[in-house]
Amino acid sequence: METSQPSRKNFSPSDVDRNGCEQYIYVSLVEGRINQVHIQAYEKKEGSWNSFFSCIGFVGENGITAASEKREGDGKTPAGVYPFELAFGKYENPGTSMNYRQMDDEDVWVDDPSSPLYNTLQRLPSKGRWQSAEFMLLDNDVYDYGSVIGYNTKERVPGAGSAIFMHISQGPTAGCLGMSREAMLKVLLWLDPAKNPAVEFALHSN
Repeated sequence: METSQPSRKNFSPSDVDRNGCEQYIYVSLVEGRINQVHIQAYEKKEGSWNSFFSCIGFVGENGITAASEKREGDGKTPAGVYPFELAFGKYENPGTSMNYRQMDDEDVWVDDPSSPLYNTLQRLPSKGRWQSAEFMLLDNDVYDYGSVIGYNTKERVPGAGSAIFMHISQGPTAGCLGMSREAMLKVLLWLDPAKNPAVEFALHSN
C-alpha cells in the first residue's frame, strides 16, 4: 500500500457536499493504465476535507465506463458517486460500524437480469427464482472482507450491472473496486454510516 498522500486534482468540497457525506473515496485511473487506480480517502472535519489515506487498487478489467453504458458482464466499473451499503465477509465483523453480514455457503448475489431479484443478496435454494447467482462465500480471499457499493441497488435496472463491491484483489476485477487486504481492513474500520460515506469512480486519470 502506498504511504504517500497524493491530492485529487481540482478537488472541490462542493463536489461531494451532498446527502451529508463526510467520508469520501475518490478513485481515478493511474495515467496510462486501463484498470489500475489511485484510491484516495478523505474525511470532513470541522468543515474542512482532510486526506485520510491513499493506496493503489484496481477496477474492472475493461476499465471505467459511463454508468449509462454499463452492462452486465462487461468487465467495467460504472463511473459516478455511490454510497457504501452492507459490509460483509467470510469472518466475523472485524470492528466496522457499518451494517455487517458474515456470509455462509447459502448466501448468493443474483446476477440474472431476467429475475425480479436481480442485483440483490439472496439465500439458496433458488427454487426457480433466478438462473444465475454469485456465491458470496469463496475458497479464495476475495470476499474475506468487502462492502456493497450502491450502484443499481435501488431501481435495479435489468442488465445494467450487478454485484459492484469493494473487495480484496491483487489485480483487475469483474467491475468492482479491489485493493489489498491491509487497505480493505483500514477502510472498513474507518467507514462510519453516520457520516454517509460515498465512493466516486472518475472517468479520467488523476
